[in-house]
Amino acid sequence: VISYLIKTFNNFAKKKLRLEQLADPNYEKRHYYPISKRFDGEFKEGGTTAALGFPPNIYNTVKSYSFYADTCVKIWKHVVKHGYRTFDIDIKMAQLKRLRIPCSVLLVDECQDLDECQVDWIESQKHY
Repeated sequence: VISYLIKTFNNFAKKKLRLEQLADPNYEKRHYYPISKRFDGEFKEGGTTAALGFPPNIYNTVKSYSFYADTCVKIWKHVVKHGYRTFDIDIKMAQLKRLRIPCSVLLVDECQDLDECQVDWIESQKHY
């Protein structure tokens, strides 16, 4: 569980995804892809997990893995409220707030190493 929570949080931090999208239970792309793929694929009738006592009609539903996205929203709010900081958290906050980079020209070196979050933030600079 903890591993998938970490992966979901890191996925949110590095993607273009907005907090409102992550919190929206109707937004399909709010889930960390391997979670939804894993639960959709492994928990089938007659499969190993069913034989171990995990009924497919319970564990292969969106509700069963929505826990991760829902908990990630709570973790994000906690992180912001208490001021926890890492590079990824700072970049995500800048992207979500559309913070202005104070400059007249923005040169990006090694742009192939940018993640979706960073690209979205840099792209938002054209509005300033």
